[in-house]
Amino acid sequence: MLCGFGAVCELSAEGPGRASCVCKKSPCPSVVAPVCGSDASTYSNECELQRAQCSQQRRIRLLSRGPCGSRDPCSNVTCSFGSTCARSADGLTASCLCPETCRGAPEGTVCGSDGSDYPGECQLLRRACARQENVYKKFDGPCGERCGGRTSRPLWARGDSVLTPALDPQTPARVPSPS
Repeated sequence: MLCGFGAVCELSAEGPGRASCVCKKSPCPSVVAPVCGSDASTYSNECELQRAQCSQQRRIRLLSRGPCGSRDPCSNVTCSFGSTCARSADGLTASCLCPETCRGAPEGTVCGSDGSDYPGECQLLRRACARQENVYKKFDGPCGERCGGRTSRPLWARGDSVLTPALDPQTPARVPSPS
């Protein structure tokens, strides 16, 4: 008699010459070394995977060592300063890399949180990454063209005879004239 899926042939107690296929009864070691099976289940070790294969009477291959689920190495990596996560050639590890080029990236002036204008968001991220500074896009367009609040370039309002900086372009600052 041939048994499959890891089962072994045992003589039956029902009578001489009778046998059946049974799964091994010995316990698996308590070692926790997770493996991922082809049934998308995580088993605590290879022995447990083989036991499941026998009890379910279907082929379960070892897909990978470690638990099933997100095998993306970038899922546990947080990149900052404009860098992005890049997977290694084997797909097992990841590291943060600065953008090498902005070729093909959308263009259009953006205002950075540092008060500087950049030709595009990619250039902003490249500079932030190269300098290891936490600079982000504040808004689209040049920094000095945003209304409704303080900007990186002063807005000037005409007073009675003196030019004074205005914080709100809708309300010109007035300086009393000397009497």
